[in-house]
Amino acid sequence: MEKQSGFRLVCTQQGVQWINGILWHALRAVKQFSQAFTPPALSVGNASRYALVSRKVIMQSAAKNVTEYLNEVPAERKAALTKLRELCCTLLKGFEETMMYGMPGYVRNGEVEVGFASQKNFVSLYILRTDVMNSYRDLLKVKGVSLGKGCIRYSKPEKIDFKVVEMMLKATQESAGSICD
Repeated sequence: MEKQSGFRLVCTQQGVQWINGILWHALRAVKQFSQAFTPPALSVGNASRYALVSRKVIMQSAAKNVTEYLNEVPAERKAALTKLRELCCTLLKGFEETMMYGMPGYVRNGEVEVGFASQKNFVSLYILRTDVMNSYRDLLKVKGVSLGKGCIRYSKPEKIDFKVVEMMLKATQESAGSICD
């Protein structure tokens, strides 16, 4: 009898279902991956680049300053982000406005304490002083707003309560508490 190389696949109904399941998941992953890298409304000359992080697309800007960054954001978010910038510049005395991690940030004593960004599905505001975030957490628990340790995600620009943001920025100015890790 001649020796055969390779292997022989015995197809049972259970085996076929198992292979179909693997193929379905593989095709689904490829589809999600390709959709993640199809940026919406990307125009010629737009300096934004996209990074895949845990299956989420995060817009990182290559803008050199905040004015350039605001010129890149979608029109429906520009007014809200401009207002966030104005509040930060007005209320955060002694902070330096800079571009860090592809978004505007406000630095004091070498540490980023506040930032904001236009992400794919939301507008984010980063308040990185732990004591400030914890003090205002209850005021931020509204529909269309989700919270992280130091991040506030607004599903729509209209969801931003600028009075609460103003109070948080004033509290950040006064805070010497720890920074989120």
